[in-house]
Amino acid sequence: MVRLVIDGHAINGESGTSLLQAWVAAGLPLVGNVGCMGQGACGACRVLVRRPDERLAQTGLACETLVEEGMQVAFINISRQR
Repeated sequence: MVRLVIDGHAINGESGTSLLQAWVAAGLPLVGNVGCMGQGACGACRVLVRRPDERLAQTGLACETLVEEGMQVAFINISRQR
């Protein structure tokens, strides 16, 4: 198990699982408009990811990014991008 923070929620995720899987496994509500259910096709689960050993955050998809110890993650609200 790895410990990380997603949208202010401290959760434990299984090693080798995606951020989206860890979020759902923690019993937190699914991000709005996630239509592909983890296939990486819709882009609705965009996140900013900051790893403990990196100064800058990077963008990615929660369904494709694997959990890592100490990560800090924030979902990007797609409706604000339009």
